[in-house]
Amino acid sequence: MIRTAAPFVAVLVFGAAAAGLMVASSSATARGNAQTIKFSKSDLFVEINATDGDAGLQLNLDGEPWSTLELVDPDDQVLMNVDNASELRSYGLTGLTFESAEPPFEEQPLSEFKARFPEGLYRFSGTTVDGRNIVGQDKLTHVFPVGPVVTAPTEGAVVPSSALVVTWQPVTKPIGSRSFTTRSSSRT
Repeated sequence: MIRTAAPFVAVLVFGAAAAGLMVASSSATARGNAQTIKFSKSDLFVEINATDGDAGLQLNLDGEPWSTLELVDPDDQVLMNVDNASELRSYGLTGLTFESAEPPFEEQPLSEFKARFPEGLYRFSGTTVDGRNIVGQDKLTHVFPVGPVVTAPTEGAVVPSSALVVTWQPVTKPIGSRSFTTRSSSRT
């Protein structure tokens, strides 16, 4: 038997740019340089965990093997700088995924998180192992869908694990939010 515990974990994932826009370069240097290539994926987004009451910044990056990488925010501040050392410099990395720390909203309110990671265009630039420039970008938004309202099972209900079905009211997806996923949490 599974005893349900409210609230369920609601994970909200946000970005903004359509997939085709995520890796488009807007700099004149990148457009005019035949040696510049684009990351096949440069996705930066916010994850909000409704049950834990926290938010984190996440990155998914993929492309040709690279040896250096820089992430710059909309205010032209460098958020991250990666310089592969030793064998990785010549071998390269093709992907990078990270999730920032997620302090609870009591320690860092969502308003502070949004100030730390402002809305706007974030740019990725680096150097491939063969010396080409590699670029990408993603638009981060603070348009967050509201978490789901679970309609069944009700809080405290005892449900056989073989018959557990979770339902919720439809979630309104505001214009500008990219995706929404949910995960259920149960305690036995």
